[in-house]
Amino acid sequence: MSDYSVTVSLGGVGGTALSGVYNVLDYGAARDGVSDDSAAINAAVAAAKAAGGGTVLLPMGTYLISSQIAVTDADDVCIDGSGSTILAGASMSGAMFAVNSSANFTVKDVSLDGDNLAQWGFDFKGCSGLVIDNVEIYDIEEQAGSGNYAAGIRVGNYSTEGAVGCTITRSYIHDIGSTVNDTSRGVVFYTYQNTGDVFVKDIVISGCRFKEISPVGDGDGIVFQMAKSSGAALDDPVNATVSGCTFVDCYKRAVKIQNMGVTVNGNAIHTTRTGTWGGASWSGFQYSGVSIYESSCTVSNNTLLATGGGAFQYGIDTDGGTRNVNNISISGNVIKNSTTATGEASEPYEQAIGIRIARADANGTTADVTVSGNAVFATNYAYYAGYDVDNVNFTGNTESGSSSGLTLYTPSDTIANLIVVGNSFPDGTTMGGALLSSPQIVLGGSGSPEGAAAAPIGSLFMRDDGGRGTTLYVKEANATSAGWTGIGFSSSNTAAADDTTPSVLYTNVLLLGDNTGATAITQLDDAFAGQEVVLVVTGSSNTPTIADSGNFNLSAAWAPGTGDTLTLVSSDGSTWYEISRSDN
Repeated sequence: MSDYSVTVSLGGVGGTALSGVYNVLDYGAARDGVSDDSAAINAAVAAAKAAGGGTVLLPMGTYLISSQIAVTDADDVCIDGSGSTILAGASMSGAMFAVNSSANFTVKDVSLDGDNLAQWGFDFKGCSGLVIDNVEIYDIEEQAGSGNYAAGIRVGNYSTEGAVGCTITRSYIHDIGSTVNDTSRGVVFYTYQNTGDVFVKDIVISGCRFKEISPVGDGDGIVFQMAKSSGAALDDPVNATVSGCTFVDCYKRAVKIQNMGVTVNGNAIHTTRTGTWGGASWSGFQYSGVSIYESSCTVSNNTLLATGGGAFQYGIDTDGGTRNVNNISISGNVIKNSTTATGEASEPYEQAIGIRIARADANGTTADVTVSGNAVFATNYAYYAGYDVDNVNFTGNTESGSSSGLTLYTPSDTIANLIVVGNSFPDGTTMGGALLSSPQIVLGGSGSPEGAAAAPIGSLFMRDDGGRGTTLYVKEANATSAGWTGIGFSSSNTAAADDTTPSVLYTNVLLLGDNTGATAITQLDDAFAGQEVVLVVTGSSNTPTIADSGNFNLSAAWAPGTGDTLTLVSSDGSTWYEISRSDN
C-alpha cells in the first residue's frame, strides 16, 4: 500500500483465536495468492455476524478470491487486513466485496487488487455508519456485457438502497477504468430518489488519493450522483465533505456534484492530460477539476494545477442543465494551466476557462452564486458568466496570463444582478452575444473603465483608486467598453465664457470668469432638486449678472465684482432660491 502507513493488528494465528477476533486462517485461508480463500473469508465474516459483531482478521499475506465476499446484516463487524492484499481470481465478476444492510461496518488496512477482472472493489447498499480507513483499491475494470460502470467504491444504488453515514480516510484509489461504456468512478455515492427512499448522506472523505481514473469520456475521481423519478424533489442535502485529498489525472473530473449540500475544501487537483482543440470542441484534456450540478454547494481553497502540456477545459464549472444550481460559493481557489516560457497560456490550452458560471438548459436555473478571492492563471477566459444567470457576485478575484479577465456572454438570454467589485483583472472585461439587452450590472476595479470594461448601458463602475469625480462611473453610451462617464461632485466647475445657462452637473461650486460681453445668466443647467451651488466670481471683465426674476428668487438683482459670491438652492432642479451672498 504505497505512500500510506499500515497498522498491523495482532490476532490468533492458526488455532489461537482471541475473543471477538475471527482469524481467517482458522477458517482455512492459505494467504498464498494461489489458493482460493473466498470460502474462508466468508466463513469468518459469518462467524462474526452470528456473534453480533467482531473483527475479521486477515494476517498479512495475499488472499486470492475467485468469488464475491457477500456480507448481509453484519452489524458491528470490522474487516482488518493487517496490510494484506486481496486479489481477484480469474472467475471474479461484479464486486469483490458486496455489503448489504449492515450498520457500523468497518474496513481497514487492506489492499484490493481487482486485476482488471472485478467491476467494483466495495459495493455498499442499505448500510449506515460505514468506515473505510487506509484502504488501497486498484485495477478495477468495467466488464463487457455488464451494462454498468466501474468503481473502486460504490455506496448506494437504486430504490431504497441508500446509505447514511460514510467516512473514507487515508485511502488510495487508482487505475480504475472502462473500455466498454466509457464510464468509471473512484468513489460514487448514488441513489435513485423516490418519495420516502433512504438517501445517501452524511459523508466525509478526507486525506485520500485518487489517480488514473479513466477514460476521458467519463472518468471521475468522486461522484455524488442523484437520479430521480418523475415528480420527486431533489431537496435533501447529502451533507458531504471532501477535504485534504489529492487527485492526479482523473480523466474527466476530480469531483462531480449532483447532490445538494456538498463541500469540496482544501484539495489538490493535478492533471497532465493533453489533447487537441478543434475550434469547436476539446479532445483529450481533463474536462474540469470540480463540476457543480446542484444547489447549496461550496468549493473553496483548492489548488488546480495543469502541467506538462495538460489543461483543464474548465477549472470549476457550474452547468446543471435541467437542474437548479443555486446558492453556490466558490472561494479561495487557485487555478493554473500549462504555460509557455512567457507565462501566457499555451495553444490550444488558452481556450480554457478558469471559473465558469453558466446555465445550459432553459428548464434549469443558475442563481445566487458568489465567486470570491480566487486566483486564475493562463486561461483564455479567467472568469466567465453567461447563459441567463442571476445574482452572481465576483469579488476580490485576481487573474493573469489570460485573454480576458472576465467574460460576459450569452447568445440570447440575459445576465441579471451581476456585481463585479474589488477584483484585479489586468486582462480586462469582455462582453458578447445579446448582453446589450441585459439588465444593468455593477463592476469595479482599478483605473478608468473607459476602453477597458464592457457593460450594458446604465451599468455602474466603482473605481478603487479614483478621486473626486473619478470614483463612480455610469455607462451612458456605446456597445462595448467606451461610453463611461465619471460622476460625483468635483471641487468646482468653471463656466464657459458668455454662457448664460452654465452646467452645475456634479459640482457645488461654479466659477464665473471673464466674458467677452455683457452676460446675464438665466438658468443653471443639469441641476437636481435640493442641490446647493455657490457662484464665485473669478473674472474681472464683463462679470455675469442674475436678475431677481424668471428662474431665480433673489433678495435683489446680483451684479457682482471680482471675488463676490452667491449661494443658491434649487427646489426642483430648475427654480433657484438665494441662501446668502457676499461682497468682497
